[in-house]
Amino acid sequence: MLAQCQSSSVKKKKERERETGGNQGELAHQKKMKKSQEINKGKRKEDSLTALRQQRVSEIMQQKQKEANEKKSMQTREK
Repeated sequence: MLAQCQSSSVKKKKERERETGGNQGELAHQKKMKKSQEINKGKRKEDSLTALRQQRVSEIMQQKQKEANEKKSMQTREK
C-alpha cells in the first residue's frame, strides 16, 4: 500500500515536471501548499476564538436582556 502511495506521488511529480519543464513546477507547488497551510492554520485559530467570543457575547446579552425584563416588570408593578 505504501509503495502504491509513493509511486502515485512520484507519478504526479513527474507529470508536473513534464508540464512545466522541470523543477520550477515542483517549487511552485510546494510554495502554494505552504502558503495555503499557513492561511488555514490562522483560520483555525481565528475560528475557535470567534466561537468562544460569540458564546461569551451571547451569554452577556442574555444576562442584559434578563435584567432589562426584570426592570420592566418592576416598573409595571409600581404603576
